[in-house]
Amino acid sequence: MTDLLRVEEAIERGKTILALMGYELRDVTAKDLAEYMSAETFAPDATTLEDLLVNDYLLIHELVEINEWKLRGYEIHGRLIVDSPRTLVYEIHYIALRKELDYALVKGDRERVEERLRDLEEDEYMPPEFKEIATRMLRKYRALSKP
Repeated sequence: MTDLLRVEEAIERGKTILALMGYELRDVTAKDLAEYMSAETFAPDATTLEDLLVNDYLLIHELVEINEWKLRGYEIHGRLIVDSPRTLVYEIHYIALRKELDYALVKGDRERVEERLRDLEEDEYMPPEFKEIATRMLRKYRALSKP
């Protein structure tokens, strides 16, 4: 199976998952996904395109981010994140993170929820104006993930 075919199949899988969660993924292409995963970031990110192909949490997170950029009229390119306002990057990231956390809850994966909430708590790049949003997310998802 070619790499392109694997990426296209992953996009379709992610689109189906997101549709079941009430989120419409529009025109996200394999090229978009590959470009986005190789884009420069202001924070260290070791996630690869291969990681997305085998991890649906990572996949839907990145697909939602790409979709949200495109809904706002942005073209996906290698400097999109570093050239955009940090507040917009975080607004989009939090939309994707909520979808990822919602999916983990649907699957009953409390470990994943806790892992991602720890990432949220330890985010040293978070703009100050997002601290209250992050606190609300932490409270909400910790409460929802309790047994």
